[in-house]
Amino acid sequence: MGITILAVIALSGTATAEATGSLVGTVENEVGEPISGADINITINDTSYPTTTNGDGSFERTVPVGLVDISITDQYYEAQTLTDVPITTDETTTENIILDDRKTGTIEGNVDASSLG
Repeated sequence: MGITILAVIALSGTATAEATGSLVGTVENEVGEPISGADINITINDTSYPTTTNGDGSFERTVPVGLVDISITDQYYEAQTLTDVPITTDETTTENIILDDRKTGTIEGNVDASSLG
């Protein structure tokens, strides 16, 4: 009797395992240079799966099957979000991402110190 119960528990445990796939890719700037240390947040069904790019700009993360949103951020580049990227069971999905440089500008003018009191 005890062996039968264990067999049922073991079978039910494998039946509820969540199907997964892999998301891989690279993050580069506009001139093709890898972006090391970019934060990548993969979201599916309100659950986040974070990762970070390696020194060569590559990343890899196993995530549940379904449509995922991918947010990529780095302090020197404009953030980017990809939506509804399909992840398939036991398959590898590749997303190579190019981030634009963060736009900077120059402010020119004069400061009148006499008005500062």
